[in-house]
Amino acid sequence: MNQFKKYYEFMKSSEGSFKQKVLRSGLWLVLGSMILRLMELLRSIILARLLLPDVFGVMGIVNLLRQGIQQFSQTSFGDAIIYRKSEIEESINTAWVLNIIRGLLLCLLLFSISPLIASFYGEDILNIGLKILGVVFILDSLNNPNMILFRKNLNLRKNTILNLSTNLLGIVIVIVLAYYLRNVWALLIGIVFTGFSQMGLSYWIAGKMPKFSFHPKLAWELFHYGKYITGLGILVFLTIRLDDMLIGKVLGMKELGFYINAYFFANLPATHITSVLSQLVFPSYSHYNQDQEKLNRLFLKVFRVVSIVTIPASFGILALSDEIASVLLGEIWRPMIPALKILVFFGLFRAVAACTGPLLNAMGKPKIVFWILFWKLIVIATIIYPLTSRYGISGTAIAVTLPMVLEQFYLWFLISGLTAISIRTLIGLVIRPFFMAVFMYFLIMLLKTILPLTNIPLFFFYVLAGMLFYGAGILIFDKELISDIKNLKTDKKQNAVNAK
Repeated sequence: MNQFKKYYEFMKSSEGSFKQKVLRSGLWLVLGSMILRLMELLRSIILARLLLPDVFGVMGIVNLLRQGIQQFSQTSFGDAIIYRKSEIEESINTAWVLNIIRGLLLCLLLFSISPLIASFYGEDILNIGLKILGVVFILDSLNNPNMILFRKNLNLRKNTILNLSTNLLGIVIVIVLAYYLRNVWALLIGIVFTGFSQMGLSYWIAGKMPKFSFHPKLAWELFHYGKYITGLGILVFLTIRLDDMLIGKVLGMKELGFYINAYFFANLPATHITSVLSQLVFPSYSHYNQDQEKLNRLFLKVFRVVSIVTIPASFGILALSDEIASVLLGEIWRPMIPALKILVFFGLFRAVAACTGPLLNAMGKPKIVFWILFWKLIVIATIIYPLTSRYGISGTAIAVTLPMVLEQFYLWFLISGLTAISIRTLIGLVIRPFFMAVFMYFLIMLLKTILPLTNIPLFFFYVLAGMLFYGAGILIFDKELISDIKNLKTDKKQNAVNAK
């Protein structure tokens, strides 16, 4: 009981050393991401049983426009404020004013272009849906900017609470509306409700009101800092969302609905990992960017953890891909299975990218990352249309997965040349998780022949069985990992003694 109270006080606190703040922030991010991924999983399963695939396709275009416009107009003011050492409050107030102006302009833009987008895709509902999205942009711009202070101070508890609260409220209202309406209006009303909830809760949680004040000099500095981050963000967006743009136009909303759910399930591990690493890895790498040896050790630890978690999770999804479509979602979703099996490997290498790309940024080489992403986009843009036209959403999956795999292997060789980390070392970190994941895959496939997977409780039994198979493999074959865990416990005890 005392131990539980100790952990509770640690998680609740906002004080401590840099390492303690990083650890606490990491734990909050992991906890929040796990709960959020579980909520999203349940949401997807329930909505797939209530709504038709073409509804997901229409909403996919709305979300695509939302993310695209956000990314192309992204100011990265939050990162700039985190970076700043002075005039923090004035910068926050200036950023808030600029965000409100941005929200109003984006709303006017969407009201103007919505008829054109609806005509392009041949879906009248998009005309109304995009106007509703314009209102959401205004709500987003009114969020309390003081929430950024919690990220700046590595106190992510309140940010996690805000994200979980708004998503939980949004998911509940969407499911209720989908049950009664059975159409895309349930999802459109849901995003407005979520935006309004997030805005209101941000003021309640932040506990501090912004001021409507503007400083031109600070505005210029905020824009100047964020422009490079925005450029990289645009390239990332295009490389991972070009597929949705094309499918919606070439194959239609129904096929896009199949593809969106295939992408969602294939990327569950990657989405969880990137949501955590994107906020922690770069600041942690940057802390050691003057000591290459320590930076290398940290990178290898992160790379190893990502491999140990992502590889078995991806092979588990591969083994259960047929049942994800037919048992979890319903027989109507079977056409997504081939694309799902291909996109599993996209998700696997996407998770690996979350720890390789930031290493180059921390070493002061963001241009390398920019040009790698640029040429990857060129390759995807070249092959995606012919493959999609010929093979449908499976061709689209190949078009985005192949460049992702090639990019990561190229990054391995690049990292090897820039650091003292050899290719053999990187392969050594993934080889054991790979073979244990393959072993787990065949055990699951064998188990399915003995006990056919025909209902949802059995599905989650298989998930648990896969975790046990893989865990047993680690205990038997990965003595080095077990030793590291024991050493971690020893280090904690020693730190406690030193603290006394």
